[in-house]
Amino acid sequence: MFHKITNSFLSFLRILEPESWVYVVFILLSMNIGTLRPYLLAMVLLVVVIYFLNKELINSVWLGFIGIYLLRQSKYFIKPYIAPDNYSALGLKQPELIFFVAFADALLILLLYLLVRSRFKTGSKPFKIPHAFPYLPLLLIITLGVVSSLLSPLPEVSWFWLLQLTKLFAMGFLAMALVKDKSLAKKTLEIIFIYGLFLASLVVAQKINGGPIGLAIEEKYTGYAGRFADESPSLYRPGGIFWDANLTSSILIMFLPSWFIFSFKKVWFHRGFMMSCFVVGSLALILTASRAAWVIGAMLILVSYQLIIKKNKVQLPVWLKKYGWIILGLLIIFLAPMILDRLMSLTQVFREDGGAIYRLRHLQMAAHFMATRPLGLGLNVYQYKILDQWKPEFYLYDSTPAHNLFAQVGAALGIGGLLLFIRFIYRIIVQGYSWLVSGKNILIKGLILGCLGYLLVSQFYPWWLTIPISGIVWLLLGIAYAQS
Repeated sequence: MFHKITNSFLSFLRILEPESWVYVVFILLSMNIGTLRPYLLAMVLLVVVIYFLNKELINSVWLGFIGIYLLRQSKYFIKPYIAPDNYSALGLKQPELIFFVAFADALLILLLYLLVRSRFKTGSKPFKIPHAFPYLPLLLIITLGVVSSLLSPLPEVSWFWLLQLTKLFAMGFLAMALVKDKSLAKKTLEIIFIYGLFLASLVVAQKINGGPIGLAIEEKYTGYAGRFADESPSLYRPGGIFWDANLTSSILIMFLPSWFIFSFKKVWFHRGFMMSCFVVGSLALILTASRAAWVIGAMLILVSYQLIIKKNKVQLPVWLKKYGWIILGLLIIFLAPMILDRLMSLTQVFREDGGAIYRLRHLQMAAHFMATRPLGLGLNVYQYKILDQWKPEFYLYDSTPAHNLFAQVGAALGIGGLLLFIRFIYRIIVQGYSWLVSGKNILIKGLILGCLGYLLVSQFYPWWLTIPISGIVWLLLGIAYAQS
C-alpha cells in the first residue's frame, strides 16, 4: 500500500518540471505577502532554489524573472506625476511614474549583466538571435520614441513609458536568444501557464465568494479585485489579481490555444495539466463576462481545432467523447443566466453613454492628434492631453489611453510611428501564417495563435504598454521565433 502511494505521488510530481513546482510553492507562499521586504526575500529564495535544481545561473535568473514579472506583486521608486488640474477635478486618482515597476526589473538587469559578462568571458557569442525577426522597424520605433519624447508636451511621462517599451523589446529579444533549448522552453512556458491557471482559479474563487477572497495579492495594486458591469450593476466581474476583468480575460485568451492543443497532443506538456488549465481557464473566461474576449476566445479555439486537432486527426479521449456533451450541458445551464444578461445588455453599449461611443470618440481624438502632431504626443501622454482640449462629457469621463492598439501607437509616435508599427505587425502576421499552415511543431502554432488573440483583443482595450499582458505577448513571440 505504501509503495503504491509513493508511486502515485512520484507520478504526480512528474506532471511538471521541478522548477515549475518551485514556482507553484512560491505563489502559494507569497500570494498573501503584503510588504516589500518579505517579498524580496521570497524572490531571492525562488532564484536560489531554482539554481540549486539546475545549476545554470543564467537560466535560473531567467525563470525567476518570468515568474516575478507575471505576478507584479511589488513596486518601488514611485514618483507622483502632477497632471493638469482638471484631472483631479474629474475625481480620478493622481497618476504615478514607477521607473522600476517591480522587483523583476532587478532580475532583468542582473540577467543582462550575466549575458554581457558571459560574452566577454568566453570571447564568443553565448546566444544567437533569429535573423527572420523584423528588427529594423523596432529600432526605428525606439528612435521615433526618443524624438517624440524630446518634443512631447509632457516629456517626463513619455521618457518613462519609452523605458517601459524598451524593456518589453528586451524581454522579447531575451526570449529569442535564451529559449532555444527545448528543456528551457518547456520550463519557461510551464511557469507562464501555471500563472495563467492561478489567475483563472482565483477568478473562479472570487465569483463563488461574490468578491475578493482576502489575499494581499488581490489588493496590492487595485484595492479591489474585479469590478461590477457598467450595464448590469449587480453583475460582479471577478478579475483575479486585477481590478479590470477585461485585462484578466485578455490574458486568458492568449493561453487558451496552447492549453486546448496540448490537452489532446501527447507532446511537450502533461495532458492532464493542460486539460486542467483549459477547463479552469475557459470557465474563468466566461465568468469575467468580457464579451469581446468571449468572441475572440471562441474563434481561437475553432481555429486551433481546424488547423491542428482536426488536420492531424487527433483522437479525443474516450471519456470526453462519452461525457463531453453532458459536461457542456451542465455548464450551459449553470452559466446561461449570466451569459444571456451580458448579451441582452449589449444594446446598451451603443447608446449615447455606452462603451462603443467612448471607444469611437477615443479613435476620433487619437486621429486628431495624429493630424496635428505628426511626430506624436509622446508615449502615453494622450490621456493627459485630452483633458486640455475636450470637455469630459465628450469622452464620457474616461481619461484613459485610447482603447485601440493602433490609436495608442499613432497618438504616441505620430503617423510615421504608426506606419512602422503596422509594417512590423504585417511581417509578424506573414511569418505566423506560414508557421500555422506548415508542418512546424505545434508549440509554435499555439504561441502564434495566442499572439493573434492579443492583437485582436487590443483593438478594444488599451493593452499596448499595460503590464503584464504586453510582456506576455513579447515572451510568447520570442519563444516562437526561438523554437522556429
